[in-house]
Amino acid sequence: MKDKLHPNWEIEKESSHHRLVRKFDFDTYMEAVKFLNSVAEIAEEIDHHPDMLLKWASLDISTWTHSEKKITDLDYELATRIDLLAGS
Repeated sequence: MKDKLHPNWEIEKESSHHRLVRKFDFDTYMEAVKFLNSVAEIAEEIDHHPDMLLKWASLDISTWTHSEKKITDLDYELATRIDLLAGS
């Protein structure tokens, strides 16, 4: 799954774990909000919820499996579905 992700996904080291992160840029604030809401719906469907930071017309998303303190298949599934939503 990892090899199918958009190349803008990066693995970052947090203090005690790694996480997948990606920044999405939009033309307007409302486009970013709509995308955030769509990601939230996907997260609810698979019961796996990323951290999301909305900044005017951009959205930073990071995901890792809190219970396992690492990146798991659920994180890759979520990232893949976000890529499909973004069209990339």
